[in-house]
Amino acid sequence: MMRYLQYETLKERNLVHFDCWASTFGETVTAIELAPEGTGYRARTRFARFYNLPELMLLFKEAADIKTADQLNLPTPKAVYHNEVAQPSEIQKETVKKLSERAAAVHSGSVDPTVDNMLKITSDGRKLGLDQRVINPMLPDNPGSKVNMCVNNVFQFWHDGKDKKLTQLVFCDISTPKGRAAAKEDRAVRAGGKLAGGTELHALQAATPEADAPEPFSVYSDIRDKLIMRGVPVGEIAFIHDADTEVKKKELFAKVRAGQVRVLMGSTAKMGAGMNVQDRLIASHDLDCPWRPGDLEQRSGRIIRQYNTNPEGHIFRYVTEGTFDSYLWVRHEVA
Repeated sequence: MMRYLQYETLKERNLVHFDCWASTFGETVTAIELAPEGTGYRARTRFARFYNLPELMLLFKEAADIKTADQLNLPTPKAVYHNEVAQPSEIQKETVKKLSERAAAVHSGSVDPTVDNMLKITSDGRKLGLDQRVINPMLPDNPGSKVNMCVNNVFQFWHDGKDKKLTQLVFCDISTPKGRAAAKEDRAVRAGGKLAGGTELHALQAATPEADAPEPFSVYSDIRDKLIMRGVPVGEIAFIHDADTEVKKKELFAKVRAGQVRVLMGSTAKMGAGMNVQDRLIASHDLDCPWRPGDLEQRSGRIIRQYNTNPEGHIFRYVTEGTFDSYLWVRHEVA
């Protein structure tokens, strides 16, 4: 931000290069941390604290006004955090071992980056930590998974908050439902007989008719279906992804504020900054962990917000032990 707002100021003080800035205002510490693949530990050097903080703040305040939440003193509900830890299934444990082997091969340089790399491994690790069926829809539903723990909590708050029509948010950035536009594009591609790369699909279409193609697994649909089976009316559950225009979003948000839609599910990108549905919010559920600490703040900011009529806001954070979940949450804790 200082390079963007105060480049000339940094230039005058010989702080344009990051190493110069870091040696003046920051201290690095080498520590042991959990490996991304979820098994074992590794040594990493990261920023631990700021030095010369008064000077840094004085410099930055030449271009910015800073007001923290305690200074604003807005009437917001008290945040009550709940950490829900799910034990991994045997399938998840075995898959984590395979991810560790893949990571070791990548680190050793024995694998071509186009074949496998840490980005693919961490992506698979996040999916596995969410639900093993995201990796393979044919795998069984683990009764003790964090998805099922989330369903139990959502239903309990829905049941207890019937009289006041209290509402809830479920955040999940992985296994989101496919939007209507994307589904329409897929149908158009199939009708044209070609993929984006130009591969002919006629033979595949003949072998697998579209009507017989199974729906891709989605955590969103899984949670919705389980809530409906327990008695939650289908009209009280909504996906933010179905509101694909600004008009539809405004209508959906109004229904949440009125308590007509009592469970709203979506990703941080679609339900983060700028969404005001806090009037009746009693609980927010972080089903997965986003990459950036700021995204986590945006999630919490939907419920711990002015004009929420509840005295407390319950924030549930779900983690599958011994998976990539652990690495992400520890990473945010350090940050």
